[in-house]
Order: sequence, then structure tokens, then C-alpha cells
Amino acid sequence: MNAASVIDETYSVYKPHDLEKQYGLSPQEAIRIISQFGADKNEIDLLLGHKTTEDSPSVEQDNPPVQDFLFDI
Repeated sequence: MNAASVIDETYSVYKPHDLEKQYGLSPQEAIRIISQFGADKNEIDLLLGHKTTEDSPSVEQDNPPVQDFLFDI
């Protein structure tokens, strides 16, 4: 394994089109995020939330499951 392949594996980047598909962003928003925060895939995933992260229940959701609430006891 050469140094270039190690760098490619540890530092992958998003292109605007990739962000549009991954997170459903508009082209302008994808460009703005990359220009403001950089294109590092790991950083963008942390910023926007990884695709495997479960959605939180919304305020409008009727009868969310009890385990989704945090109780301050």
C-alpha cells in the first residue's frame, strides 16, 4: 500500500453534487457549506448528521413513543 492510497482512505471529500444527493440540499446550499466548512467528508457528516442517525420525533408528531422523551428526575 502506498502513501497516496492511505491518504485517499483517510481524507475523502464531498463535491457539491454529492452533498445534494446525500442530504437533499439545494445546489447553492451545498456550495455554501463546502466553502464555509470545507469538503472533508468526516467533518461534513458530523456537521449535518450521518445518514444512519435516526430522526428525532417532531413537535407535530402525534403520540411519540414514551422512550423518545427525556425526563428530568
